Amino acid sequence: MLARTALILLCLMVTPLPSQDTRPKPPIEVRIIETLFTNKVITPEQREDLLRSADEMRREEAFESIRTQELAAALKALEERTQEVGARLQHKPSKGFRFSSADDLYSLGVSGFLQLGFNWTNWERNPWTNHGSESSFGVEKARIEFAGHVFEKWVRYRVLFDVAGDEPATPVQVFGVPVGTFDAEARFAELKEASVDLAFDDALHLKLGQFKVPYSRHFLTGSSTQLFVARSVTDNIFKGGRQPGLMLHGATCGASDDFIEYAVGAFNGEGENAANNDEGLLYAGRVVVNPFGALPYEDGDLGQSDRFRAALGLNAWRHADDGHVADPARSSIGADLALRFSGWHLLGEWHRTALHSGSALDPSAHGAFVQLGCTLLEDTLELGLRSAEIAWDENGNGDSGRREHLVVLGWHLKPEKWKLQADFGRIEDHQGDSEDNLDGWRLRLQMQVLF
Repeated sequence: MLARTALILLCLMVTPLPSQDTRPKPPIEVRIIETLFTNKVITPEQREDLLRSADEMRREEAFESIRTQELAAALKALEERTQEVGARLQHKPSKGFRFSSADDLYSLGVSGFLQLGFNWTNWERNPWTNHGSESSFGVEKARIEFAGHVFEKWVRYRVLFDVAGDEPATPVQVFGVPVGTFDAEARFAELKEASVDLAFDDALHLKLGQFKVPYSRHFLTGSSTQLFVARSVTDNIFKGGRQPGLMLHGATCGASDDFIEYAVGAFNGEGENAANNDEGLLYAGRVVVNPFGALPYEDGDLGQSDRFRAALGLNAWRHADDGHVADPARSSIGADLALRFSGWHLLGEWHRTALHSGSALDPSAHGAFVQLGCTLLEDTLELGLRSAEIAWDENGNGDSGRREHLVVLGWHLKPEKWKLQADFGRIEDHQGDSEDNLDGWRLRLQMQVLF
C-alpha cells in the first residue's frame, strides 16, 4: 500500500502541468458543431448553417438581456420618481395640499375653508325702534390661502383671500364737498393677508406686508378654530385689525425656547389694503408668558390634552396723529389669559381704548369677555359659554354699551375638517341715546368645511 502511494506521488512530481490557455473559449454550441464536423457527422454546408443559426441565437439572447436590463432600470427609475412625487405632494387635514421641489427649497401650500351660516334675531319691540325679528342666510367666509417658502426654508410667505368679500363703501362728494358714502350691494373679494416672514431664528423673525396687528389672543386666533360662530363683541372695538406694516417677533427662553413670545411692529393704521394718509403710524407690541410650554392659538381642547397649559398675554397699540387729518390719536391696552387641560379651555380678556384729541370729554371704552369650553365627546362634541361687555365713558347715557351672553354647541363630524355650530343667547346694543337701544335674542347656525 505504501509503495503504491509513493509511486503515485512520484508520477505527479515528474508529470508536467498543462499550460494554461488564456484565450477565450468558443461558446459550447460552436464547439459541438466543430466536433460534429471534425468527426464527419455533418457536411460543410450543414456546419455553416448551424454556425449561422448559433450566431443569430446568441445575438437574440444578447438583445433580450439588454432589453431586460433596460426594463429593470426603467422600472427602478419609475419607482424612485413615484416615491419622490409622493413626498412632494401631500395633504393634511385642515392644512390643505402642499407641493414642494425635489430639494425642498420651494414649496406651495393651498388650503381654505367655507363658513355658511343662518342668523335669526328677535328684537324686543319698543316705541322708538319698532324692530321685530330678522332672519338671513349668508356666506360668512370663503377663504383661500397660499403659503410656503422660497429660495430657503426660512423665507416664508403667505397670501390669504376672502372671496366672500365685503360690501365696499365709496365716499361721495358734490362739488368737492363730502356728502356721505355709497354702499354697494355687491360683495368684492378681499386681500386679507400678503406677507413675507424672514425666520432668521426662532427668537428673531422679520415679517413684512399686510397681516394681523399683534394684539388680543382672541383676534390672533384663526376664525376656523373659534369655539363660537363668531368672535366676541369686544373684537371690533379693541383689535388693531389687519394692516400693512412690518414686525419683529419670535419666542425664546425656557427648556423649549417658548417661555416668552414677543412681537413689536409699526403699521399704517388705516385698515386693510389702505395706504397711510398722514405721517402718523400705528405702533403695537405684545408679550406672552407660557410657563408650561407654548399654548396654540386655538379655542377649545377637542383632543382632551393631558398636559396643563397656560398663557398670559399683555399688549398695546397706539395710532399716532400728526395733525394733518381730523382723526385724533387713539390707543388701546389689553391683557388676556388662556388655560387648557383635559378637554377644558378658558379664555378671558380685558381691554381699554381711548381717543386723544386733547378734550376733557374724549370718549373712552373698556371691555372684557370670558368664555369657557368643555369637550363632551373627544374629537366630536364641545359645549361653550361666553359673557362679554363693552362700556363707553363720556358718551351720553351711562348705560351705553354692548353685551352678549351666549351658549354654543359644536359638533365635529370630521375633526379638523367639517363641523356644525349653533350658538344662542341674549344680546344688547345700548346707544348714547336710550331711544336707540336694542335688546334681543339671537340664534346663529353655521357649517364649516376645511380643505
